[in-house]
Amino acid sequence: MLAAQLLRAQPGLVLLQDANNLLLAKPASLHRLSPQLENRLTSNRALFRGAGQAAALADMSPDKWRGARRLNYRGRINVDQMIRLSAPIGIYRSLELYFDTSIARSWILLPNQGPLFAGDKPVELMIDRSLPYMLSVRHYLEALPKGH
Repeated sequence: MLAAQLLRAQPGLVLLQDANNLLLAKPASLHRLSPQLENRLTSNRALFRGAGQAAALADMSPDKWRGARRLNYRGRINVDQMIRLSAPIGIYRSLELYFDTSIARSWILLPNQGPLFAGDKPVELMIDRSLPYMLSVRHYLEALPKGH
């Protein structure tokens, strides 16, 4: 857009958005894992008890999950699955800020007396209660270092 167009006398709507913006188009990158997410998923394989648990969190079949973990994965992942994959990464990032590595790596698998868990294992509750609950757990953990 030219400067002269911004200074025009007539009021109007100017969209200064990238053509690849989510509001205007669906970019191809939504259908593939980013390199950073691929690295986090493939380097943290032991964070869950088997492919079944991780696949259930991502709402994928175990076979699709095994494929998605590969660095050269070319399959499609929908937006819901991308959010489901990002939630555990945020959860582990928060846990690593609050606890030492050994506790952070096992926390999701252990019974928890926190207000969201009532003695249950966070991973089981996140699988049973789906994405909104996963995001609640992430927000809960992000608030811990802030004293909330």
